[in-house]
Amino acid sequence: MIVPISIIQKNIIIITLLFTATVVSQNQRFDTFIKDSLDNYIESSILKWEIPGLAIGIVKEGQIIFNKGYGIKQINKSDTVNRNTLFNIGSLTKAITCASVVIESQKNNFALSDPINKWLPNFHFKNSIASSNVIIEDILTGRTGLGSHQGDFLFWKTQLNKNNIINIFHHIETEIVPRRKFIYNNTSYILLDDILLNATGKDWKGTIKSNFFFPLKMNDSYTSSNEIPIEKKNCLAYPHLKHTKKIIRLSHEDIQNMGPAGSIVSSSTDMCKWMMEFINMDGVFGSSTKKTIRRPYQLRGYRTHKENTNQLRFLFSGMGWNIFEEYNHLTYVHDGGTDGYKSYLMIIPESKYGVIVLTNSRSHNFAEALVEELHYAIMNQPFQNISNEYLKTYRAKEREELNNETKLNKLKHTKTAYSIEDYTGTYHNLLYGNMKIELSNNYLKLRLLQHQNTLSAQMSYLGNDSFLLSFSSPEFSSTRIDFSRKNNQVEGFTFFAEASGDINYEFLKVKSL
Repeated sequence: MIVPISIIQKNIIIITLLFTATVVSQNQRFDTFIKDSLDNYIESSILKWEIPGLAIGIVKEGQIIFNKGYGIKQINKSDTVNRNTLFNIGSLTKAITCASVVIESQKNNFALSDPINKWLPNFHFKNSIASSNVIIEDILTGRTGLGSHQGDFLFWKTQLNKNNIINIFHHIETEIVPRRKFIYNNTSYILLDDILLNATGKDWKGTIKSNFFFPLKMNDSYTSSNEIPIEKKNCLAYPHLKHTKKIIRLSHEDIQNMGPAGSIVSSSTDMCKWMMEFINMDGVFGSSTKKTIRRPYQLRGYRTHKENTNQLRFLFSGMGWNIFEEYNHLTYVHDGGTDGYKSYLMIIPESKYGVIVLTNSRSHNFAEALVEELHYAIMNQPFQNISNEYLKTYRAKEREELNNETKLNKLKHTKTAYSIEDYTGTYHNLLYGNMKIELSNNYLKLRLLQHQNTLSAQMSYLGNDSFLLSFSSPEFSSTRIDFSRKNNQVEGFTFFAEASGDINYEFLKVKSL
């Protein structure tokens, strides 16, 4: 666990960072692990984790030294994953977005220190302090003051477009003042599309293509899945999820309203090209861009190494990166997760290594375990068998969730304390819009009208005007809503979106059915 710290003496940080120039020489253990053990390790692990397909690419000193696919693109089919198979890379998109924004800023189109409302004149948060103080760099470094995952519920698989979401910001209040600390947030990245368009004449998609896809010949990369040409649709790995103890295939849905936060689709081959460019000091980026995008922006905490308690591991936030300082090196890592996909990326610029792992399942922690194992090998550390360690923890969590679900099911009541018709009607939230509760075969059903395909949930009474929601789509975890009353009449409900890391949303009843 990361231990937050408020003060670290400046001289300790300076001494630590001075070591980052040290280059790790080629080591025998890493080469031996790649040659003799990696295939078996991956093949046995994806069976244990029940991952349909995986692609991995490894770069070293400007060369792709390993690039291979394992498993299948979708369950119950024989089409196998290879180095050109397409995956949604999720939040790995953020580092590419940040780099593109920095490149455009260094063309003197705008400054990273520009306030957001310089380029979005009509934009504002609910609180005026944030409106006038949040700058472009704050979005890139996760320091806008917005809460953890605040707003995810509003755009994740909803019909709200970019403009709808930007207008919603007018009603969003930041949790803290800008630049006080790093807080992971997706929604703020959506603002970058219009900022780029107004400042450069090119939108986010245009800058990503002109800065990276075209010059790096990333010919199998797309800013969203709806851009994949028909002749390459069969290259796409389908998303999967573990549901009711079984791996199921999900329908592939475009998430372009996430855009700069997480909609890029790519292959392990193309991501290797991106990693080599990040490492290379004289490529598309240029040295000044590299200096900006590699910079550790805020110290977040530290912990000791499990194999060496005398050595500290510092964690910084960066531009689309988590940055660790350990073994006298800065290591850049990030994961990406969307429904049915999970990815993990690591780059160690000083030693010129990079690793990308792409999978077509969200229900595992093997991607990060594999990357961590390779990191130990690069640093000439002994084999840790991290996958087995993570698997034990994951299975324990599954059992805990099953037990919690069983407990909730036991709390279900067959009858509500009030008339079931009391709860029906239309409910409104200023940020989300409308939800509707209606009777269906003597059961209450909640319909989320802004979500794709009109997402719905069956409502099971838990007592005390509280209901368990079981969604029609397996991508959404069960949650609950609690009703409030005034003069014994239903006034509204609280929708608990905290299961996805978001805040909770208050809905008021506006019309009875």
